[in-house]
Amino acid sequence: MKVLVIDTQNTINALHTNVFYRKNYNCEFSNSIFDTTRKLSKDNFDLITLDLDNQNNIGDNYIRTIRKLNQDIPIIVISSIQNILEKIKFIEMGADDYIVKPIYDLEIITIGEKLKNKYYKIKTKKVIKNKVFYGIKFDFKNQTIKIDSNLIFLTKNEIEFLRILLNEEGMLISRKNIQSSLWRVLSKKETFKLETLISRLRKKILLYSGKNIIKSVKNGGYKLIKPEIVIKKVK
Repeated sequence: MKVLVIDTQNTINALHTNVFYRKNYNCEFSNSIFDTTRKLSKDNFDLITLDLDNQNNIGDNYIRTIRKLNQDIPIIVISSIQNILEKIKFIEMGADDYIVKPIYDLEIITIGEKLKNKYYKIKTKKVIKNKVFYGIKFDFKNQTIKIDSNLIFLTKNEIEFLRILLNEEGMLISRKNIQSSLWRVLSKKETFKLETLISRLRKKILLYSGKNIIKSVKNGGYKLIKPEIVIKKVK
């Protein structure tokens, strides 16, 4: 596993080296946003640890920078500040975990391995290029779906949204899980983006096929359904 260790104060790189090297991990280090951007732009990593010590105020910029460059890589924030509101803030911004010092070797290794395996499974699922569900033909490579004889071209986020639903074979998927998968961030802004995306997608499918394939459940989420004819006209 390849790990990018970001240490804003350059104080614990030796510790991280010992912890990860004992597991035969390949580590690289960074102590600035510029260097972090450079390394993420030219290389692929399986995990990022972001050590803020007691400088949580600069963590926002790191998380935003990382997520602009990579939506999938797991991020573990390490801090000296034990505050549940701080943890919630960083998780909502796109971090995957928030660990308070002192940390233990087994703790960070266990969390790192769990996150790596989680995102490996997500990437594996994304390999699917074509699939048929209730007669709907999904072509993820060309970003299209075909209902009956109607070929519908979709945007990247529209096809990814349908892929998330399709991966669970018609099971209900919560809004939070969908937001997290699409944007790795949970906020009112992403909630609005999701609602807009689904509304636009429904209208597009209805316009070209006269049918609906997405069911919403109040306070629940969304799931794929067998295509059903919709009489109501698109506004």
